[in-house]
Amino acid sequence: MMVESSQSTDLNGAHIKHGMPAHSRIANGGGQRNSSIELLRIIAMFMILMCHFIVHNGYDVLKLPLGPERIFFQLVMQSGGVIGVVIFFSISAWFLLDK
Repeated sequence: MMVESSQSTDLNGAHIKHGMPAHSRIANGGGQRNSSIELLRIIAMFMILMCHFIVHNGYDVLKLPLGPERIFFQLVMQSGGVIGVVIFFSISAWFLLDK
């Protein structure tokens, strides 16, 4: 297993160790998380934000006439949030159980 560690000097000439960033470490052994899974988790967060924008907005989407705008708001943005919640919590639970 490779551990990213290097030494550099600051302005005063003191050695500074740089380890892996905190977001890429796992507590049980220092392995790295898969960045594509983290990207999927970020996309899920944006899906949740889109859902909250539609559901908790003062504008009633159901009053829109049936058309592409209403279909996009209801099918993509609103239902995407429910899917995003499932994806986000599944990935989070996976990382917690993997410890």
